[in-house]
Amino acid sequence: MSRDVVLDEAAIVDLERVPLDLRTTIIARIESLADGPAPVHSADIGWDLPDFRMLRVGDYRVAYWSDPSTVAVYRVCARAELTPGAV
Repeated sequence: MSRDVVLDEAAIVDLERVPLDLRTTIIARIESLADGPAPVHSADIGWDLPDFRMLRVGDYRVAYWSDPSTVAVYRVCARAELTPGAV
């Protein structure tokens, strides 16, 4: 079952700041979440945010939430920038 993938405005702004070659990789990994929202390089984000996950893509992290029909991407940050206040 494929899910709809939606990007929050903050995630779109974040992606515009990522170098183009890495941006392409991150977008492909985000698109792959439609087929399975818990891939190998992901983990529960913690910080008392149930159902939020973090996807690792190189030195970047993608913060997202999913339900049976949707994956919502909230942030795409450098590893050090993804903090509880950033989500």
